[in-house]
Amino acid sequence: MAVLTIENVSKSFRDVSRGETIAALHEVSCTIGDQEFVAILGPSGCGKSTLLNILAGFDAPSHGRVLVDGRPIARPGPDRGVVFQEYALFPWLTVQQNIEFGLRGRAADRSATARRYVELVGLRGFEHRYPKELSGGMRQRVSLARVLAVDPAVLLMDEPFAALDALTRQLMQRELLEIWARTRKTVVFVTHSIDEALTLADRLYIMSARPGRILEVIDIDLPRPRDLAAPQVNDLRGRINGLIEGEVRRAFMERAQALDG
Repeated sequence: MAVLTIENVSKSFRDVSRGETIAALHEVSCTIGDQEFVAILGPSGCGKSTLLNILAGFDAPSHGRVLVDGRPIARPGPDRGVVFQEYALFPWLTVQQNIEFGLRGRAADRSATARRYVELVGLRGFEHRYPKELSGGMRQRVSLARVLAVDPAVLLMDEPFAALDALTRQLMQRELLEIWARTRKTVVFVTHSIDEALTLADRLYIMSARPGRILEVIDIDLPRPRDLAAPQVNDLRGRINGLIEGEVRRAFMERAQALDG
């Protein structure tokens, strides 16, 4: 069953300073099923985050439409939780209080619900710590717990581990997969890292250079945890890298020709 449906979505922005219209997305179409973990990859500036913002309801497409469970997305809603690269925690609230914040008016026992998600993300014993007392990885776990506690059907993640060091990033990837295996949320994960996408996702959507469109869809039918040195994974990595490098070169050549013209 399709949880998210994206139909011919295009998005343009008006750059007032330059007096021109910038096309960010062009006729993007895809469907994302229940409990799927998909990743969106592509060159910088290809519209990955723009597409995620449209799915979240923070922005609207210029053309086309997006639906969640068959209903058009017009605004943010509790059926879609968003985890950003920035932690977006309240520094004056503790871990427990940050998680409880999103539960106002939703849970009969906010404290018990928050404790359950503290346990889920492995932060038992840190409930009364403030964000400044936590590492980057722990802060992102709090952000994830706060979103999960609201129990959204879809988890939208915009490069949530990009600011972490390599070892912490790998740890967070493993923990995210464990949480996904237990909660079976539908996940849409934006990343610049091919290895991260290969580690996490069931399906990859490779986007073209701006204006972003779906260049190729790659299904990954490999058991987890995945050995990134395995021949099948190396083949996929080379294929994806070739697609993205090709798009970067194409975009560069088009810009150079436009300047020459």
